[in-house]
Amino acid sequence: MLFLKLKCLFVDWFLFNKLFNIDYYFDSNNIKIAKNDIYNELLWYKKPIKYWCSLNGLFEFITNIFYDNQIDFDINYTISRYYNINITTKDNRNVSNSYLWTYKKLNPFEKPDWTNDLNIKKELDFLENNYQKIHNLYNSRIDYMCVHPEQNTSVNKGTWKRIPILDVNGWNVKNEFIEELKKKCNIAYNHGLIFFSKTVPNTEIKEHYGSTNLRIRLHLGISVKDYTNTKLKVSDQILTWKENKVIAFDDSFLHSSYNNSEYERVVFIIDIFNPHLSKNECKILMNPIFQNLGKIR
Repeated sequence: MLFLKLKCLFVDWFLFNKLFNIDYYFDSNNIKIAKNDIYNELLWYKKPIKYWCSLNGLFEFITNIFYDNQIDFDINYTISRYYNINITTKDNRNVSNSYLWTYKKLNPFEKPDWTNDLNIKKELDFLENNYQKIHNLYNSRIDYMCVHPEQNTSVNKGTWKRIPILDVNGWNVKNEFIEELKKKCNIAYNHGLIFFSKTVPNTEIKEHYGSTNLRIRLHLGISVKDYTNTKLKVSDQILTWKENKVIAFDDSFLHSSYNNSEYERVVFIIDIFNPHLSKNECKILMNPIFQNLGKIR
């Protein structure tokens, strides 16, 4: 296992240097600008990519592999890590606090509720206009319902389940609608998921932070029979699910939810890139190295 950890970290360190230092000299000016911003402003575990590409970063990788680097729910996502550290969270629910990937360039645009932001109206309209197709997708995948990987770490009471559509191992569904979804929505590849989320009656998901501020999380209500007793709290704002309606939020803010109704609550969740990222930045962030960094494969 030690040899495998060393192999993965050296490969990742080289690939990051190749992307930002070697390939840089062959890039167009626009790509160079985007790479410069990401190189200096994107933090991984609160340190910039520039640091992780340095010899100091390599040394930190090597010294860390002797520790247990797994997160409690890693095994449920079929993930094994060679690097992980505990990040102290800020005691402030009114600011973003992504613990894994933090792009400082996006700080001026931070806000918990994005539901009415015109920059993502295209994605919201697409989901609402295709509600029936998405509902049909849910019905066709109901046999794939499983306990959410974070059931044991993020649930105060009750049961949280999901149907994965796009997870850490790639797409679980391939059909005409999925191809349309890929074209119409700026999916946060490497930094987000797509899945159906179900909470049974009397379920409470505890307050927690998302892993990155690179994405905006969209929830389309699929089955919400009692929306007065089924809520999402983001920062200090209360958001309400309704069938065939989308709510959008930055899940790097402290958030939680509850289903105090007598009905199950089902929503379709899709993560898209923050609209203040440029096309070139999104293109770079879709490089597989961002998905693999710190992981054994």
